[in-house]
Amino acid sequence: MTHVFAIARREIEERAFIFVEAIAIALISPVILAIPYGSFSDRKSAVVMLGFVLSIAFTWALALILGATLVGRELSERRLSFFFTRPVSGAAVWFGKLLAAVVLLAVSFAIVHAIPLGMGISEWRTFSTLSRQAAAVSILAIAVVLMLLSHVLSTWIRSRSPILGLDFVALLLTIGLLIATAEPLALAFALGPAFNVTAVFIAALLIATIGGGAWQLSRGRIDAGRNHRELSAFVWSIVGVAVLSAFGYSRWVLAATPKDLTDVGGAQRGNIVRLHGRARGFYPEFLMNAATGAFVRAGWSHFESGDVVAVLAPSETLQNAKRAFSGGFQRPSDWMLTVTRLAKTPERIAVLPLSGRVDAGGVSADGSRVAVAAEQILTVYDTRSGHALGSAKVGWLSSSGAQIQLVTPDVVRLFLPNEGAHTLMVQDFDVRTRRWTAVAGPIALKNAFLYRVVGDKLLTRGNGQLELRDLRNPNAVQAFAAGHDNGVWVMRDGRQAIYHYGHAAYIEIRRNGVQQRLVNFGPGVESVRVVEEIGDHRLLVMAYSRSRNEKFDTTTYLLDTNSGLLSAPMAHTTAAVAWPGSIGIADPAVTHHALLHRETGKIDVIDVRTGAISHSAE
Repeated sequence: MTHVFAIARREIEERAFIFVEAIAIALISPVILAIPYGSFSDRKSAVVMLGFVLSIAFTWALALILGATLVGRELSERRLSFFFTRPVSGAAVWFGKLLAAVVLLAVSFAIVHAIPLGMGISEWRTFSTLSRQAAAVSILAIAVVLMLLSHVLSTWIRSRSPILGLDFVALLLTIGLLIATAEPLALAFALGPAFNVTAVFIAALLIATIGGGAWQLSRGRIDAGRNHRELSAFVWSIVGVAVLSAFGYSRWVLAATPKDLTDVGGAQRGNIVRLHGRARGFYPEFLMNAATGAFVRAGWSHFESGDVVAVLAPSETLQNAKRAFSGGFQRPSDWMLTVTRLAKTPERIAVLPLSGRVDAGGVSADGSRVAVAAEQILTVYDTRSGHALGSAKVGWLSSSGAQIQLVTPDVVRLFLPNEGAHTLMVQDFDVRTRRWTAVAGPIALKNAFLYRVVGDKLLTRGNGQLELRDLRNPNAVQAFAAGHDNGVWVMRDGRQAIYHYGHAAYIEIRRNGVQQRLVNFGPGVESVRVVEEIGDHRLLVMAYSRSRNEKFDTTTYLLDTNSGLLSAPMAHTTAAVAWPGSIGIADPAVTHHALLHRETGKIDVIDVRTGAISHSAE
């Protein structure tokens, strides 16, 4: 340790002129105060700005110079023998020189940053969103990394060894692996794992460069070529292990499945459940078939029919990258639409490239047809060939509440809400004739999302009432009264289950407007919701309560609508809800409904025909 401090002191004494240069740089910006232009506050702000720019430039330039001359110059000029003629180890020489460089850098940093970091807080906040402490730490940390990298490059270049070509190849491989590691994490919004990968790489880089300097001088001593070989072997061994480990870690993270989810939640439409939660350090989303347990990763949006899902995800294109980094939120313009059948195992049917603003879509139950509304044009595709079968202009869809349904492979049904008029229009487009047919509407809507489509049935909610139509005969309308704080579920036998959102929570069973049952919940329950119909006369319901720490909790029950009895309470369990939650109707296509145990991440399913509960097959 004595040798380390002695070498450091010698190096600092030889380079003390750097402090004079730092003082000279620091005194440049205050000259602005003497310029008779603008107010004193304006000139003070200019001093901070100029001083900050000059100080950063000086600090980072000094870091590069110190790194390049740390041992590289003396090694190439064969002047390191001065140290090795004494009883000093190579590691002591390295750490002595490194300590001196760090001291020179830190003191010079303090001198040149004294004015921009020491001026008034208000001027600093005007110039930068970073705090002064964060700015100082960031600038100094970058300077240290630059100094160490400069040392490595200086050693390699000054040796004039053909090994430099292998270093270049290793650098390209490292960059490629880093891109292959980081890009999928970024696209999956796995920010936590991406931060972990970055931290591991930076730590490996510091260990490789700091440890490599000691290793090269201990093994190579005054031989420039051997110094290069030993430094390269040490650096690429450490960096290689770190990058390969990070690559494996990223693949492990992205291999998460629904069974890895904790704090799980989700929404269900048909048998398809969109699951979300925390898994392996980030928040992935999946589309799972509640009947089979088969799943795929969710994308930007999706549409489904039966066990077929079409997932819309941004393409990895340059145009999308430009839009992502151009500032502000911009939707991607290039897409991949992946059509998959979620049978016992996922079966990919087709992948279609799309472009433009995609507003809505639909897929046929066999996956042979896809309809997409993009850039004011409705286009119907054959998934097997990828060819467009027909298209028609639909104009801009005013709301994301628009839905598309394929009635037959050749007839596409559009549900077009008008937010301004609070109405819904239903139209059919025949691909063979290229003609539109009005089906129903305008129908009054409270907002653009308050309607449900189940096969040929359409349930809508206006102001004060619900309307149920069979779109094969849309003029025959059933109307049900609905209060502002009440949701309504229309049962298979024609009865209505009215569920109250507020306190005190209750569920009322009505037939033809006459109350048959009234089920009150306890004082701790703040609201209830009907989620699904089980068998002929039972309902799957959720009760929402608030715990002492003001967190919401849910308990799921089965309600016998004939007797009014609640049974099978499932604490801390959420039934995947369908949107919108304030109206509902039994869907014959639904065979299973997902039950999500939020705390454990366990996913069960209930058979809607029998009420039998089993663990998901995922």
